[in-house]
Amino acid sequence: MPTPPPHPHGASTPVRRPYAPIAPHPVGLRQLAKKRTLSCTLSDDEWEAAAVVAAVTGGSPPPTKRLRRSAPASPNIEMTEEDTFLLRLKDEEGLTWKEIATRFHTELGKSFQVPALQMRLKRLRERMRIWTEGDIQALRMAHEFWMSQKWDVIAGKPQMTEFGATEKWSPKQCSRKWQELSFAGDLFAQQMMRTPTFSTTYTASPIEGSLPSFYPALAITTS
Repeated sequence: MPTPPPHPHGASTPVRRPYAPIAPHPVGLRQLAKKRTLSCTLSDDEWEAAAVVAAVTGGSPPPTKRLRRSAPASPNIEMTEEDTFLLRLKDEEGLTWKEIATRFHTELGKSFQVPALQMRLKRLRERMRIWTEGDIQALRMAHEFWMSQKWDVIAGKPQMTEFGATEKWSPKQCSRKWQELSFAGDLFAQQMMRTPTFSTTYTASPIEGSLPSFYPALAITTS
């Protein structure tokens, strides 16, 4: 059996064995994901209860709740003192709803139930939302897409058949027919606006041509 030629450098190069990649343990991934989402899923009361249990039992405390930043106020919105106070207590100080209700009672002399405060904050955030340039551009693009695709949607099987269509029409046929109907409707409206109205106590003759001299004059008015 022939001997293989020696290595040019006189020494054989060790062959590196590829190691199989080790994926992270699924249990650890689930625990990490649970830890990251815990602060978002727990309510204020649940988070406080978990913190108390951890302090008593010596377990790991729940992750720190991240304060929600309030959206920039719209220049057209009018905020009352109570609205500003509510945003400060919830977003800046991060108080629980029970604590917020207590602060409203002690500092402003107003008594509110927790559900009422929650609904008030929700409506306040909705009013504070601002249309950015990106949102407006997205709205325009979505509208242009709808204008270019609306006849494909209208001509689809669920839409036309549900309204009683007996034939299947293509998007171009639907668009063309709609233009015909719109044009006919506009033309009829214009003719109705230009049609003269006759004001007389006598019955006008349906015979075309000039009226005899003994016929009373007709008062013609145009709208």
